[in-house]
Amino acid sequence: MRFLLLSLAILIGTNACCQTRPQAIQQIMGIADDVMNYINNIKDSPTQADIDHLNDRFKLAVSVWSEPSLYGDLIDKKVMTYYSTIIYYRMGHMFYSMKRFDEAYNYYKHLPPAMTYLVGEASYPMKFDIENFSYTLNYSYFINNAPLFYNDMLAILVTLEKWQEVEKIANTAIELKNNTAYRVYLASTFMIEAAQKRKISNDSLLDYYLMNIKHIAALDTADKRFIKENQLPSHESRYVDVEIVLPTLNHKADAYIKTARTYLEVRDMKRAKDFFMVIMNEGYWDEFVLKDAGDMAVESGDIAFGLKIVAAIKAFPHPENNCIAYQTAAKISEAFGPKSDAKYFRRQFEKCEKRLYKRRK
Repeated sequence: MRFLLLSLAILIGTNACCQTRPQAIQQIMGIADDVMNYINNIKDSPTQADIDHLNDRFKLAVSVWSEPSLYGDLIDKKVMTYYSTIIYYRMGHMFYSMKRFDEAYNYYKHLPPAMTYLVGEASYPMKFDIENFSYTLNYSYFINNAPLFYNDMLAILVTLEKWQEVEKIANTAIELKNNTAYRVYLASTFMIEAAQKRKISNDSLLDYYLMNIKHIAALDTADKRFIKENQLPSHESRYVDVEIVLPTLNHKADAYIKTARTYLEVRDMKRAKDFFMVIMNEGYWDEFVLKDAGDMAVESGDIAFGLKIVAAIKAFPHPENNCIAYQTAAKISEAFGPKSDAKYFRRQFEKCEKRLYKRRK
């Protein structure tokens, strides 16, 4: 918030030094309302005279908030951040709607720190009593408009090819509680485009791909159809990207494990199984990985895959120290047979648990 207020205050000198605090607060509230109403009335299609008027209102706002923002107490800073952010956002959005992206960026670039602060519900409602002047700030305006701001901001940054900023803003947009699934998908897609332009490591790129796959899975049927028809990255095209990048990585086992688990999470059982099979064929053994694979085999009724997992557990040099492995083998054998194996693994699991319990004591 301090960064935002400093950036606002250096734009113009103050002429509000003689105002009382309530007068300054009332004036900045009035200017913010005036800017919002004016832009609403011109329908985001301003003439040059409209822009000149709004610029004059903006300069007046800066002159009002400069001194309280820099030298006031915490209440002053909160209030001035609240209303100055509204003004910056509406001015930026107006230029964004006109596709004047450089001008929109000049307003929007100041806002991410303030937006991060203002969308936090813990800060609201803000109730203040200053010199017999009472007022309350609510969070609903920023909660409702933050997704729109980040959507606009990303479109501007991509258009202006500011790739490093794209990654940072996209990550914030993804974390917004009230963002739509489609906007989250777009944000993660923009992150990938920025990462490719910046030539980041393939390990990080895989993480972005897998995150994007989860966001694709969260879309409704109409959105999935839309991105496929418009040749935006889809579940199928992202699978191709994953297949290309995986062989280039240094720690292939870890990469294949998290890829398999991602496809399991999004309920693409076939591809999850394919990646689990790669891990097992490479001889990589981890009882928690095999548990995930075993649960999937039982759920999907894949007998051949389940028995392959049991065989891998039987072949492990010291299964007596891996209780989860025994439990997994018992579950698979109980589902698919033979029953003798199911009883054997269940007994071994119980013995293993008792040994671990004694060690903990």
